[in-house]
Amino acid sequence: MKIVPVACLQDNYAYLIVDESTKSAAAVDPVEPEKVLAAAGEVGAHIDFVLTTHHHWDHAGGNEKMTQLVPGIKVYGGSLDNVKGCTDQVENGIKLSLGKDIEILCLHTPCHTKGHISYYVTSKEGEDPAVFTGDTLFIAGCGRFFEGTAEQMHQSLCVTLGSLPKPTRVYCGHEYTVQNLKFMLTVEPDNEKMKQKMEWAQKQREANQPTVPSTIGEEFEINTFMRVDLPEIQAKFGAKSPVDAMREVRKIKDNWKASGVGGFTLNGWVDEPANWPKPSCRPGMISLGGANTPNLTAAGSFTLPFFLGFAAVTRVAGSLALPFFPGLAAVKSVFVASSSPALITGLPCPCPSSFGPLS
Repeated sequence: MKIVPVACLQDNYAYLIVDESTKSAAAVDPVEPEKVLAAAGEVGAHIDFVLTTHHHWDHAGGNEKMTQLVPGIKVYGGSLDNVKGCTDQVENGIKLSLGKDIEILCLHTPCHTKGHISYYVTSKEGEDPAVFTGDTLFIAGCGRFFEGTAEQMHQSLCVTLGSLPKPTRVYCGHEYTVQNLKFMLTVEPDNEKMKQKMEWAQKQREANQPTVPSTIGEEFEINTFMRVDLPEIQAKFGAKSPVDAMREVRKIKDNWKASGVGGFTLNGWVDEPANWPKPSCRPGMISLGGANTPNLTAAGSFTLPFFLGFAAVTRVAGSLALPFFPGLAAVKSVFVASSSPALITGLPCPCPSSFGPLS
């Protein structure tokens, strides 16, 4: 079994899973289909099907193009997730085969989205297994609770994924490791494993190398979200249960402001790609998140340095000026004081790929 990470968009990872005996391959979240197909060509593989972890655009946005480029290809996605371009829905426990030697088990890991699927991959060759976790589990982090609860994330991380063999390699959907570890070291400053991982991850990124994969065993050492069953972690946050600790750690992370990091903060949102605006699945709308949406009624502006050439987006009298959309001076914003997302309506759809993800 050969696994090929393919860097996409701002910081996404698509992946190729290749059965080396037959050169059959599966593509995980191929948001840039041409790039993924080129990577398959470089290793002499042909893509038989697509595995989609969840419906967000920066993961499922390449599915329809892939079906055009590879006629007849199957696109798998969670049955509860309304995945764009999906041809075959999957649920927890569904098994798929790739080539002669690879088996894939679908695991329902909800919270970031309600139908999120992680894919657990094993080979008859006896290699360490792998799991493709999308935006549920990151290295030293987890996805925001956009469509679920702390109870669901605890189940997804600590029970479903946590029950996998410790050597299982973790391939997540984004390159967030350094930023995640910066946060983790604020809540567990004496964790030597985190310090060692940070030093290694920084060197990897300085060399323009990926930090994937980690392992399930390593995540239990460096990822506080997966350590909430420990009494000392619960005590640190004044929690009475693992779920309470999970909720509290996520709340702190959502409001964490990293020092010395370029980017924007808006009522607690920091320069973490998981916080960026991203196209929702509803045409013509951009979602700024769910229950953790910042209070956009605040006056002032916030900078978006990842839009090259534009310094700021300014909120004026209930509108957001978006200079990076040519010909569109401003759009009215709708603020929802509930668990529903705040929405900016009136944007062209589909949105340009440079509009950063909100994973």
